[in-house]
Amino acid sequence: MSKKKELPEWVITKGQRSRWEREQRQKRIALIAGTIVTVIVLCLGGWAIWESAKPEPPTFVGIVIDPAIPAVKAGETLDLKVLRKYDNGKTKPLNSTFVWASSSTPTATIDHSGRVTAHKEGAATITVNATVNKKIYSAAATVGVIPPAILEVGSTTFDMDYYVQTLRVRTLTSGSGPDPTSDEPINAIIADEIRRQLAPALGLTVSDEEIDQAIVTRWKPEMGSSATPSYTEVYDTLIPQFEKYEASFERYRELVRAELLKEKVQNYIGEQQIPREAPQVHIRGIAFDAAITPASGSPALTESGSPAATLTVPENAEKIREEIRQRLDAGEEFAALAQEYSKHPTSKDKGGDLGWMPREIADLYGQQFGEIAFSLETGQLSPTFPAGESPENTYYWVIEVIEKEDSHPLSDEHWNMLAALAEDKWLNEQKADFTLVNHLDAGLKDWASKKALETLTSSTNG
Repeated sequence: MSKKKELPEWVITKGQRSRWEREQRQKRIALIAGTIVTVIVLCLGGWAIWESAKPEPPTFVGIVIDPAIPAVKAGETLDLKVLRKYDNGKTKPLNSTFVWASSSTPTATIDHSGRVTAHKEGAATITVNATVNKKIYSAAATVGVIPPAILEVGSTTFDMDYYVQTLRVRTLTSGSGPDPTSDEPINAIIADEIRRQLAPALGLTVSDEEIDQAIVTRWKPEMGSSATPSYTEVYDTLIPQFEKYEASFERYRELVRAELLKEKVQNYIGEQQIPREAPQVHIRGIAFDAAITPASGSPALTESGSPAATLTVPENAEKIREEIRQRLDAGEEFAALAQEYSKHPTSKDKGGDLGWMPREIADLYGQQFGEIAFSLETGQLSPTFPAGESPENTYYWVIEVIEKEDSHPLSDEHWNMLAALAEDKWLNEQKADFTLVNHLDAGLKDWASKKALETLTSSTNG
């Protein structure tokens, strides 16, 4: 049997070993270099992403006084601070030299350190100037020097917090901010309090359950469900908003109670004084603008073709009335002419039909309206008469009585309006028995309006 052939021994030469080691080193170097490059690329990419995502530093936009709408009592002091304001709404303390001033030193003065000293009740605007980055900036705050009571109705007093909460709650629930020049809010508080004090003698009350139900009814459309929510569900929905804007929910319930009581008093007085039938006329009318022609909407022209600027507004009103009369005599429908000429929003699209009216309702359109409407014969076209009493008024009425009756049923709308007028007259008569003292001047009304809006504005911005 023959021997197996032995394989030759593999001998690695020094050159081969050296070449292999060199190749291994190159591979390691390439691997390390690739890793380093990858890390650098990732770092650069991450840095670029971080740079692009990094928020821009806030920009300084001005200065503000803190607090912006402070309250203080006569004889007291208050320290004001000046803050830097940035475009992100944030503020920081400002160290600078300040120049302070007061718009009403009899009401409140301020010294160089920002300390306000209140002297008498009212409001004062405090201003400050400060230099920041070589530029002068200004800010203002309204300081209210608040009286112990802003209103007295008989023996009942109301403080400023009550008034501010009234304005804030009304704004929150209506969406309409207070008018700082209006006396309506304070007059409403007076009327509500007189009704509250006199209601027991009339046998009228409002229960908590009625208030709950009224709140549910008013807020049901906002709840986003066809099913009637419970009071608890409505309350749980509303209370976060009231707390967010620092508005008193209890004050809201008081306002709802006052509205319900007002309705009951109106119905009570109405049932005592307003009949369900009254002499009435059925009227249709056209309220046109005597400053323009209806067809072109441009200034009217005279018969010669010259601009109607040569005609006075009353003269042009007579000209337009004559046009209407001639077109009616020619057989055109009153409804079509009302559609063409009339600017009255509620009757224009109903052919000028204003419906049945008692004299008191007709008078609400203007004293001349009622006088003329109840003096016309059926089918008679009235002369023109102004729709307003302002010297700048250019709107005129022309009306026609379709029907008249000595006793015609009042609509629910008109009966409610007449009941409201009767209650208003009754309320004014009752005021004579009350001592009414209003301590709000124009400055304090303006301060209260700003204070009421302060939390609404700051919460919205925040």
